[in-house]
Amino acid sequence: MVEHEVRIGARFPNAGDHHEQRSLADAARHLEAAGFDSLWASDHVGMPVTSRHPYPFSDDGRIPWERDLAWTEPLTALAIAAAATERIELGTAIMVAALRHPLIAAKQIAGVALESRGRVAVGIGAGWLAEEFDAVGVPFEQRGRYLDQWIDRVRHCLDGTYPVAGDDTCYPNPSELWIRPSPPRQVPILIGGMGPRAIRRAALGGDGWIAVLHAPSMEVETLRPGIDQLRHLAAEAGRPRPRVIVQVLSSAGAAETVGRHLPALARAGVDDVIVDVGFEEDDPPKAALAALRI
Repeated sequence: MVEHEVRIGARFPNAGDHHEQRSLADAARHLEAAGFDSLWASDHVGMPVTSRHPYPFSDDGRIPWERDLAWTEPLTALAIAAAATERIELGTAIMVAALRHPLIAAKQIAGVALESRGRVAVGIGAGWLAEEFDAVGVPFEQRGRYLDQWIDRVRHCLDGTYPVAGDDTCYPNPSELWIRPSPPRQVPILIGGMGPRAIRRAALGGDGWIAVLHAPSMEVETLRPGIDQLRHLAAEAGRPRPRVIVQVLSSAGAAETVGRHLPALARAGVDDVIVDVGFEEDDPPKAALAALRI
Protein backbone atom coordinates (compact mmCIF):
# COMPACT_ATOMS: atom_id res chain seq x y z
CA MET A 1 0.00 0.00 0.00
CA VAL A 2 1.21 3.50 -0.86
CA GLU A 3 1.61 5.40 2.39
CA HIS A 4 2.13 8.87 0.97
CA GLU A 5 1.88 10.86 -2.21
CA VAL A 6 5.20 11.73 -3.81
CA ARG A 7 5.75 15.46 -4.17
CA ILE A 8 6.50 16.65 -7.71
CA GLY A 9 9.27 19.13 -8.45
CA ALA A 10 10.42 20.62 -11.75
CA ARG A 11 13.87 21.39 -13.00
CA PHE A 12 14.13 25.19 -13.18
CA PRO A 13 15.29 26.43 -16.61
CA ASN A 14 18.41 28.29 -15.39
CA ALA A 15 20.50 26.35 -17.90
CA GLY A 16 20.11 27.10 -21.60
CA ASP A 17 18.81 29.95 -23.70
CA HIS A 18 15.70 30.29 -21.55
CA HIS A 19 15.32 34.02 -22.18
CA GLU A 20 14.41 33.23 -25.79
CA GLN A 21 11.31 31.48 -24.40
CA ARG A 22 10.48 33.31 -21.16
CA SER A 23 12.22 35.00 -18.26
CA LEU A 24 13.19 33.06 -15.12
CA ALA A 25 10.59 35.00 -13.16
CA ASP A 26 7.90 34.05 -15.66
CA ALA A 27 9.02 30.41 -15.64
CA ALA A 28 8.81 30.33 -11.83
CA ARG A 29 5.30 31.82 -11.89
CA HIS A 30 4.20 29.23 -14.46
CA LEU A 31 5.55 26.31 -12.43
CA GLU A 32 3.83 27.55 -9.28
CA ALA A 33 0.54 28.22 -11.08
CA ALA A 34 0.65 24.74 -12.64
CA GLY A 35 0.76 23.22 -9.16
CA PHE A 36 4.31 21.94 -8.87
CA ASP A 37 5.48 21.51 -5.28
CA SER A 38 9.04 22.67 -5.94
CA LEU A 39 11.50 23.94 -8.53
CA TRP A 40 15.22 23.14 -8.67
CA ALA A 41 18.11 25.05 -10.26
CA SER A 42 21.23 23.23 -11.48
CA ASP A 43 24.83 24.41 -11.52
CA HIS A 44 28.05 24.77 -13.45
CA VAL A 45 30.32 27.79 -13.16
CA GLY A 46 31.97 27.01 -16.50
CA MET A 47 32.40 24.21 -18.99
CA PRO A 48 35.82 23.19 -20.36
CA VAL A 49 36.40 23.03 -24.08
CA THR A 50 37.78 19.54 -23.41
CA SER A 51 37.42 17.61 -20.15
CA ARG A 52 39.67 15.00 -18.57
CA HIS A 53 36.83 13.38 -16.61
CA PRO A 54 33.76 11.52 -17.97
CA TYR A 55 30.23 12.59 -17.17
CA PRO A 56 29.11 10.18 -14.42
CA PHE A 57 25.41 9.96 -15.34
CA SER A 58 25.59 8.60 -18.89
CA ASP A 59 26.60 5.14 -20.11
CA ASP A 60 29.27 6.45 -22.48
CA GLY A 61 30.60 9.24 -20.23
CA ARG A 62 29.67 11.94 -22.72
CA ILE A 63 28.22 15.25 -21.53
CA PRO A 64 24.63 15.32 -22.89
CA TRP A 65 24.52 19.07 -23.56
CA GLU A 66 26.45 21.60 -25.62
CA ARG A 67 29.58 22.80 -23.85
CA ASP A 68 28.74 26.46 -24.52
CA LEU A 69 25.34 26.15 -22.82
CA ALA A 70 24.49 29.21 -20.71
CA TRP A 71 24.08 28.63 -16.94
CA THR A 72 22.56 31.29 -14.70
CA GLU A 73 24.14 30.90 -11.25
CA PRO A 74 21.62 28.83 -9.23
CA LEU A 75 21.31 30.95 -6.08
CA THR A 76 20.86 34.01 -8.30
CA ALA A 77 18.16 32.11 -10.20
CA LEU A 78 16.41 31.18 -6.94
CA ALA A 79 16.48 34.81 -5.80
CA ILE A 80 14.61 35.73 -8.99
CA ALA A 81 12.13 32.89 -8.41
CA ALA A 82 11.65 33.90 -4.76
CA ALA A 83 10.53 37.39 -5.75
CA ALA A 84 8.12 36.00 -8.36
CA THR A 85 6.37 33.30 -6.30
CA GLU A 86 4.48 32.80 -3.04
CA ARG A 87 4.22 29.07 -2.32
CA ILE A 88 6.54 26.82 -4.31
CA GLU A 89 9.67 25.40 -2.65
CA LEU A 90 12.95 26.65 -4.14
CA GLY A 91 15.98 24.37 -4.33
CA THR A 92 19.31 23.66 -5.96
CA ALA A 93 19.90 20.26 -7.52
CA ILE A 94 22.78 20.03 -7.60
CA MET A 95 24.97 22.96 -6.57
CA VAL A 96 28.71 22.18 -6.59
CA ALA A 97 29.20 23.60 -3.13
CA ALA A 98 32.99 23.71 -2.81
CA LEU A 99 33.29 26.03 -5.82
CA ARG A 100 31.94 28.78 -3.52
CA HIS A 101 33.42 30.03 -0.26
CA PRO A 102 30.96 29.03 2.51
CA LEU A 103 30.71 32.54 3.94
CA ILE A 104 29.61 34.01 0.61
CA ALA A 105 27.34 31.06 -0.20
CA ALA A 106 25.65 31.32 3.22
CA LYS A 107 24.99 35.03 2.70
CA GLN A 108 23.33 34.24 -0.65
CA ILE A 109 21.29 31.38 0.82
CA ALA A 110 20.11 33.52 3.73
CA GLY A 111 19.03 36.28 1.36
CA VAL A 112 16.95 33.91 -0.76
CA ALA A 113 15.48 32.33 2.38
CA LEU A 114 14.43 35.72 3.70
CA GLU A 115 12.87 36.83 0.42
CA SER A 116 10.99 33.54 0.09
CA ARG A 117 9.98 33.38 3.79
CA GLY A 118 11.89 30.15 4.32
CA ARG A 119 11.00 28.19 1.18
CA VAL A 120 14.61 27.19 0.39
CA ALA A 121 16.39 23.83 0.31
CA VAL A 122 20.03 23.55 -0.77
CA GLY A 123 20.99 20.41 -2.68
CA ILE A 124 24.75 20.09 -2.97
CA GLY A 125 27.31 17.65 -4.30
CA ALA A 126 31.03 16.99 -4.42
CA GLY A 127 31.20 17.65 -8.17
CA TRP A 128 32.79 15.71 -11.00
CA LEU A 129 34.23 18.32 -13.39
CA ALA A 130 37.87 18.86 -12.44
CA GLU A 131 38.35 21.93 -14.61
CA GLU A 132 35.83 23.93 -12.57
CA PHE A 133 37.82 23.25 -9.41
CA ASP A 134 41.06 24.18 -11.17
CA ALA A 135 39.55 27.51 -12.21
CA VAL A 136 38.63 28.57 -8.65
CA GLY A 137 41.72 27.17 -6.93
CA VAL A 138 40.10 24.28 -5.04
CA PRO A 139 42.00 20.96 -5.23
CA PHE A 140 39.79 18.49 -7.07
CA GLU A 141 41.24 15.47 -5.26
CA GLN A 142 40.25 16.98 -1.89
CA ARG A 143 36.74 18.01 -2.88
CA GLY A 144 35.12 15.63 -0.37
CA ARG A 145 37.09 17.17 2.51
CA TYR A 146 36.18 20.65 1.30
CA LEU A 147 32.52 19.67 1.03
CA ASP A 148 32.33 18.34 4.59
CA GLN A 149 33.90 21.49 5.99
CA TRP A 150 31.72 23.64 3.73
CA ILE A 151 28.58 22.09 5.24
CA ASP A 152 29.82 22.77 8.76
CA ARG A 153 30.80 26.39 8.01
CA VAL A 154 27.55 27.18 6.18
CA ARG A 155 25.48 25.82 9.06
CA HIS A 156 27.41 28.08 11.46
CA CYS A 157 26.88 31.09 9.20
CA LEU A 158 23.16 30.44 8.85
CA ASP A 159 22.99 30.25 12.65
CA GLY A 160 24.63 33.68 12.86
CA THR A 161 28.40 33.31 13.26
CA TYR A 162 31.46 32.40 11.22
CA PRO A 163 33.84 30.50 13.52
CA VAL A 164 37.57 30.87 14.06
CA ALA A 165 39.51 28.17 12.19
CA GLY A 166 43.23 27.43 11.96
CA ASP A 167 45.40 27.26 8.87
CA ASP A 168 45.13 23.46 8.83
CA THR A 169 41.54 23.67 7.59
CA CYS A 170 40.12 24.23 4.12
CA TYR A 171 38.63 27.54 5.23
CA PRO A 172 40.99 29.26 7.71
CA ASN A 173 39.62 32.28 9.57
CA PRO A 174 41.43 34.28 12.30
CA SER A 175 38.44 36.12 13.78
CA GLU A 176 34.90 35.08 14.69
CA LEU A 177 32.35 37.06 12.70
CA TRP A 178 28.70 37.88 13.25
CA ILE A 179 26.79 36.88 10.14
CA ARG A 180 23.45 38.59 9.60
CA PRO A 181 20.76 38.27 8.43
CA SER A 182 19.75 34.74 9.43
CA PRO A 183 17.06 32.71 7.63
CA PRO A 184 13.58 32.65 9.19
CA ARG A 185 13.87 28.86 9.66
CA GLN A 186 16.52 26.17 9.24
CA VAL A 187 17.57 25.64 5.62
CA PRO A 188 17.70 21.92 4.72
CA ILE A 189 21.00 20.78 3.22
CA LEU A 190 20.50 17.84 0.87
CA ILE A 191 23.36 15.72 -0.45
CA GLY A 192 23.45 14.51 -4.05
CA GLY A 193 25.36 11.56 -5.44
CA MET A 194 24.92 7.84 -5.98
CA GLY A 195 27.99 6.48 -4.21
CA PRO A 196 28.33 5.21 -0.63
CA ARG A 197 30.20 8.35 0.46
CA ALA A 198 27.32 10.55 -0.68
CA ILE A 199 24.78 8.37 1.13
CA ARG A 200 26.83 8.39 4.33
CA ARG A 201 27.32 12.17 4.11
CA ALA A 202 23.55 12.62 3.60
CA ALA A 203 22.73 10.41 6.59
CA LEU A 204 25.24 11.86 9.04
CA GLY A 205 25.74 15.45 7.89
CA GLY A 206 22.80 16.39 5.71
CA ASP A 207 19.03 16.57 5.93
CA GLY A 208 18.33 14.36 2.94
CA TRP A 209 19.62 12.60 -0.17
CA ILE A 210 19.16 13.47 -3.86
CA ALA A 211 19.46 10.35 -5.99
CA VAL A 212 19.25 9.88 -9.76
CA LEU A 213 17.12 7.73 -12.05
CA HIS A 214 16.89 7.76 -15.83
CA ALA A 215 13.73 7.88 -17.92
CA PRO A 216 12.42 5.80 -19.56
CA SER A 217 14.04 2.86 -17.70
CA MET A 218 12.99 4.06 -14.20
CA GLU A 219 14.72 1.20 -12.35
CA VAL A 220 13.16 2.04 -9.00
CA GLU A 221 14.42 -1.09 -7.25
CA THR A 222 18.02 0.09 -7.66
CA LEU A 223 17.25 2.86 -5.14
CA ARG A 224 16.17 0.60 -2.29
CA PRO A 225 19.63 -0.37 -0.98
CA GLY A 226 20.70 3.28 -0.84
CA ILE A 227 17.50 4.41 0.87
CA ASP A 228 17.72 1.58 3.39
CA GLN A 229 21.35 2.39 4.16
CA LEU A 230 20.60 6.11 4.39
CA ARG A 231 17.85 5.67 6.95
CA HIS A 232 19.70 2.98 8.88
CA LEU A 233 22.75 5.23 9.33
CA ALA A 234 20.60 8.21 10.30
CA ALA A 235 18.59 6.21 12.85
CA GLU A 236 21.75 4.66 14.30
CA ALA A 237 23.19 8.16 14.80
CA GLY A 238 19.97 9.41 16.41
CA ARG A 239 19.30 11.80 13.55
CA PRO A 240 15.87 12.65 12.04
CA ARG A 241 14.52 10.65 9.11
CA PRO A 242 16.27 12.00 5.98
CA ARG A 243 14.23 13.26 3.07
CA VAL A 244 14.70 11.31 -0.19
CA ILE A 245 14.49 13.11 -3.53
CA VAL A 246 14.95 11.47 -6.93
CA GLN A 247 16.03 13.51 -9.90
CA VAL A 248 14.75 11.84 -13.09
CA LEU A 249 17.14 12.58 -15.93
CA SER A 250 16.02 12.68 -19.59
CA SER A 251 12.40 12.98 -18.41
CA ALA A 252 11.24 15.73 -20.80
CA GLY A 253 8.28 14.31 -22.71
CA ALA A 254 8.18 11.22 -20.46
CA ALA A 255 5.71 12.46 -17.83
CA GLU A 256 3.31 9.53 -18.22
CA THR A 257 6.17 7.04 -17.87
CA VAL A 258 7.39 8.72 -14.69
CA GLY A 259 3.83 8.96 -13.41
CA ARG A 260 3.28 5.22 -13.71
CA HIS A 261 6.25 4.68 -11.39
CA LEU A 262 5.18 7.12 -8.66
CA PRO A 263 3.46 4.40 -6.54
CA ALA A 264 6.63 2.26 -6.67
CA LEU A 265 8.74 5.28 -5.74
CA ALA A 266 6.48 5.96 -2.77
CA ARG A 267 6.73 2.35 -1.62
CA ALA A 268 10.52 2.57 -1.89
CA GLY A 269 10.50 5.54 0.49
CA VAL A 270 10.93 8.41 -1.98
CA ASP A 271 9.46 11.72 -0.87
CA ASP A 272 9.96 13.88 -4.00
CA VAL A 273 10.80 13.53 -7.67
CA ILE A 274 12.29 16.21 -9.92
CA VAL A 275 11.37 16.10 -13.62
CA ASP A 276 12.27 18.06 -16.74
CA VAL A 277 9.56 20.42 -17.99
CA GLY A 278 9.58 22.09 -21.39
CA PHE A 279 8.55 25.69 -22.02
CA GLU A 280 8.14 25.62 -25.75
CA GLU A 281 4.32 25.67 -25.72
CA ASP A 282 1.81 27.99 -24.07
CA ASP A 283 1.37 26.09 -20.80
CA PRO A 284 3.44 22.86 -20.80
CA PRO A 285 4.03 22.77 -17.00
CA LYS A 286 0.32 22.27 -16.34
CA ALA A 287 0.07 19.54 -18.97
CA ALA A 288 3.20 17.81 -17.64
CA LEU A 289 1.90 17.77 -14.08
CA ALA A 290 -1.48 16.41 -15.23
CA ALA A 291 0.32 13.59 -17.07
CA LEU A 292 2.41 12.79 -13.98
CA ARG A 293 -0.69 12.50 -11.81
CA ILE A 294 -2.39 9.90 -13.99
